[in-house]
Amino acid sequence: MAKRKKYDGSVGRCRWPWRLLRCGLLTVVWTVVAVLLLTVGLVTTAVKLLTPERLTPLVGYCASTYLKADVRASRVELTFWSTFPRLTLEVDSLSVVSRSLSPLTDEERAALPVGADTLLTVDGFVGGVNLAQLPLGRVALYDVVIDRPIVNLLSVNDSVSNFNIVPPSEPDTVTSPMIIPDFSIDRFAIVNAGPFSYTSLADSVSG
Repeated sequence: MAKRKKYDGSVGRCRWPWRLLRCGLLTVVWTVVAVLLLTVGLVTTAVKLLTPERLTPLVGYCASTYLKADVRASRVELTFWSTFPRLTLEVDSLSVVSRSLSPLTDEERAALPVGADTLLTVDGFVGGVNLAQLPLGRVALYDVVIDRPIVNLLSVNDSVSNFNIVPPSEPDTVTSPMIIPDFSIDRFAIVNAGPFSYTSLADSVSG
C-alpha cells in the first residue's frame, strides 16, 4: 500500500503572496480606468453643455468677479474629441482691464498715461492638457501658443498699481505640505509679440 504524502501547506503559502500582488495590481488598474472613464464622461458632458455661446460670458463673469479687473473675450471654446485625449482651450481677443486704480482721485487719474487701466490684451490663446495623465498625478500641457500679447504695467506708488488685481488670500490655519505634481509642456510659443511696458510714476521710470 502506497504511503500518502503529508501536506505541510508550503505550496499554498507560496501562492498567497502572488495572489495578493495580482489582486492589488488589478485593483489599481481598474481604479485608474474607472477614474479615467469618469473624467472622460464628465469632460464630454461639460464640453457639450459649455458651448462657446455659454462659456464665453461665463468665463468673463467668473474672472471679473474673482479679480479686481474686467476680463473680456470675444470667444472661448473647449474641444475634446477632435483632440482626444487632450482637452483644448481656445480664446480669442482677450482683454484684462484693471479696477485697482479706482481709489485714485480725479486729480491723480488725470496724471496717468492714456490706457493706464488696460493691463493685458491678447489676440489669441490656445493650449491643451492631456487628461489621461491626470489620474497618474501628472500635468502634461501641449501646444500652448499666445498670439500678440501686449502687457502694460503701471505702478502709481507702493500700494496702488494696475497689476494688483488678485485679492489677498485668507490666512491658512492648517499647515500641510504642498504637493507639486509632475509637470511637463511639449511646446510653448509667443508669436507676434506686442510691446511690454512698465511705468513707475513714483520713480519716474518708464520702459
